[in-house]
Amino acid sequence: MCGSLVIVGMGYGAATALVNGVIAVAYGSRSAGLLNLLNGVFGVAAVVGPFVVSGLAGGLPGLPPRFAYLPYVLVAIFSAVLVSRLPTGFSTIPEGAAAPEVLADSPSRGPVRNTQLQSYGRLALVAAMLGSYVATEVAASSFATTHLLAAGADAGTAVRATSLFYVGLAGGRLLVVPVAARIGAGRLMLGCAGLAAGLLVVTWALPLGGFTYLLVGAAMGPIFPTALAWVSGQGLGRDALPIALTAANIGGLILPPIIGAVIGAVGATAAPLPMAASVAISALLISYLLFSARRSSVK
Repeated sequence: MCGSLVIVGMGYGAATALVNGVIAVAYGSRSAGLLNLLNGVFGVAAVVGPFVVSGLAGGLPGLPPRFAYLPYVLVAIFSAVLVSRLPTGFSTIPEGAAAPEVLADSPSRGPVRNTQLQSYGRLALVAAMLGSYVATEVAASSFATTHLLAAGADAGTAVRATSLFYVGLAGGRLLVVPVAARIGAGRLMLGCAGLAAGLLVVTWALPLGGFTYLLVGAAMGPIFPTALAWVSGQGLGRDALPIALTAANIGGLILPPIIGAVIGAVGATAAPLPMAASVAISALLISYLLFSARRSSVK
């Protein structure tokens, strides 16, 4: 059983990385909107899916419980067919960027080496930004109930806060789909990260029965898919997107316990504050990355 779950997890992770990566690179200026649509639909399915399985399990009394997962098998097969239809004839080099072979033939290797070092440095900052963001997302979903219980909310209200957060996460991504290209990936990331930090401070001061977690989720939702679209257009190399996705997952594993330790030190009623600090770090890194990219384009 555990072995099969590991295999399913590996397949799911690989498919997620592949689909996000292809869309980020293949659709140019439309990629931010499409990635938000993709991840928004993912969020809706993550909420609806368990209800479908439980409903089927209750509606098929004569069959073993494992047959309730049969719809997932059919959906997985259908998904494999759709993945095989993803576009493959595209360049991973953004418009206006020099191709790697051109750089390699440069008479002076010094500037090339400096450019590569700058790319590695920017990629490290992108990794830190995404890791910090995912840590905030995981912490918000994990500690929302703890925070509201400590703030005096009843158990039902506290439990609903996590669901409200995920509804907001999916809703925020879907809402920005029509306007993502007009706003621009950089400004959208920065605005959402700053708004999320501010709303987490509001959540600490005035929880409003968990409703603020809905708003926090809506503000945070567009950051991750939009960041993938932004990274794909920065000429950071072929491995930029896999590294960014890996960093996001690592941040989601390592940083939430640190946030939890801070919450343990300051008290559960102040839980939103370390989350606000974490997403504020993302906002600062986004701001620096945008400034650095603008300065490089001027040169």
